[in-house]
Amino acid sequence: MGKKGMGLIWSTFSNLLLYGETIDLMAAHKAGITIALGSDWTPTGSKSVLEEVKIARKYIRKNKLERVFNDEYLYKMITENSAKLIGHLEKDPYDGHHGIGKVAIDAVGTFIVVKESYTNPHKNLILSKAKDINLMVIKGSPLYGNIDYLKLFEKNKNIEKMPKY
Repeated sequence: MGKKGMGLIWSTFSNLLLYGETIDLMAAHKAGITIALGSDWTPTGSKSVLEEVKIARKYIRKNKLERVFNDEYLYKMITENSAKLIGHLEKDPYDGHHGIGKVAIDAVGTFIVVKESYTNPHKNLILSKAKDINLMVIKGSPLYGNIDYLKLFEKNKNIEKMPKY
C-alpha cells in the first residue's frame, strides 16, 4: 500500500467494538502508508472525529506507541492526512486550487477554534471536548460557536441559540 501511495482511514473505536482488535498501526506507518483517522458511522463508531481522536490516543498510550504516534501525528491524522487521502490537500496556496487540511491564504477555510486548556496546540485540540468549541467556520462562514465569536463575523445577524442539555 505504501509503495503504491495508498492510505487508510483508521476507525479505532469501530474496529475494537466490532472485531476486538484493530490494525497493526506501527507496521502501516513503517510501510509508508498515510494514516488518517475516521469515526466510521454512528451505530458502531464514535459520534465525532473529536471523540475518535481521544479513543485513538488512549489506544496508542495503552500500547506504548506514543514515541511515533504523538499528539502532533494524531493532529495530522485528522487534518492533513485526511485531506490528502480524499485528494483535497492544500499543496500550493498560490496555484489557484485551494484544498483543505491546512489554513492558508484564500483556502477553503474550514476550521474550529477551541478553548485553550493546554499550551501545546496539538494536545489542546485532541483533549478538547465539544463544549470547548468556541467557533466553527466552514468554507469561510461561521456556522457554530460562542455568540461573542460569531458576532465578530456579522454583528447584526440573527444568531440562533442552541438549547443546553
